[in-house]
Amino acid sequence: MRWLASVAFAGAALAFLTGTNAMPAAPSPDPDSGPSFDCAKAQTAGEQIVCNDVELSQADRKMAAAYARLKRTETPESFATVRDSQRAWLAHLMRGCNANGKLPDDAGARNTIKDCLTDDYTSRADHLHASEVARAEPLTLEPRMRYFQRAKPDTQESDIYPWMSGDAKAAAFNAWIAKTLQLSKRRMDDKQLFPFNDLPPDMKLSADRSYRVIRFDQRIASLQVSTYDFSGGAHEVLGESSLNWDVKNAKPITLADVFKPGSAWRKFVDAYCLKDLHAQIAQRRGSGPEASGIDPVVKDGANWLFAKDHAVVHFTVYAVASFADGEFDVEIPYKVLQPYLRPDAPVTP
Repeated sequence: MRWLASVAFAGAALAFLTGTNAMPAAPSPDPDSGPSFDCAKAQTAGEQIVCNDVELSQADRKMAAAYARLKRTETPESFATVRDSQRAWLAHLMRGCNANGKLPDDAGARNTIKDCLTDDYTSRADHLHASEVARAEPLTLEPRMRYFQRAKPDTQESDIYPWMSGDAKAAAFNAWIAKTLQLSKRRMDDKQLFPFNDLPPDMKLSADRSYRVIRFDQRIASLQVSTYDFSGGAHEVLGESSLNWDVKNAKPITLADVFKPGSAWRKFVDAYCLKDLHAQIAQRRGSGPEASGIDPVVKDGANWLFAKDHAVVHFTVYAVASFADGEFDVEIPYKVLQPYLRPDAPVTP
């Protein structure tokens, strides 16, 4: 699945691409059903198809609102990455969907363009909508964005990652993020994730990454990074991992920072998760869980998230159940974990 940028704010988007100062088109006369731009001025096939499709119009309005909010709330440096990502994405979208030209007379050709847009339009809108600025004075956590593409094989990469500003402590967090997420590299160049041999000539691959904030205050930042990649297999490859940062001491949080050494915390958490997973899987009418898969997840700090009053152990797809059963979160209140927590654990209130 590829992420698409908004055909939706056509005037502004075309101004981005051309470098002009042209103003975006006026809002649609019917803001409840049309897209974010004036359909009377729609010229390209992409614009006209968005105007005539309810789902695409809704996604367009959502996209435009999220973009405007990010422009309003982010620092100029962070918003510049959003703008540049949208420029690159729009160019790839228009070219890839053959949406730059005149609307075809043939209904089949129009449907082909529509299907190309619809494949990922709503997904991109959802991810922009979920991208928000978080504040823990004097610090601010902002989403920054990147977009890359490669012609052979046809691969696109969309990356939304966190960036901190506000005081001297932010630099340590940003250096850690750059190293941990390997921002000096492009994920689409990973030949283990994207094997390039024997692919059909029209195969389209994607590498998408985003994050969500579980907690951000003056004590910690707890984030979940999600990847959604299509590498040519039967279905997409899903992945999640955690980023936990000690804001006060400006360093990563490990499980050794949270739990007392020598305590039986893993045995307790394993049992707690097994019971909770049985209940969740039964509710979904699935089978399992695979008990042997629990402890490898529990002992890995990349699977832990820390909210205000509870910890979360995240079980990715396939960790303890089938792909169809999906992923699972086991929430454990800090008051339940108290006997096993260090007195100076950075995650507790």
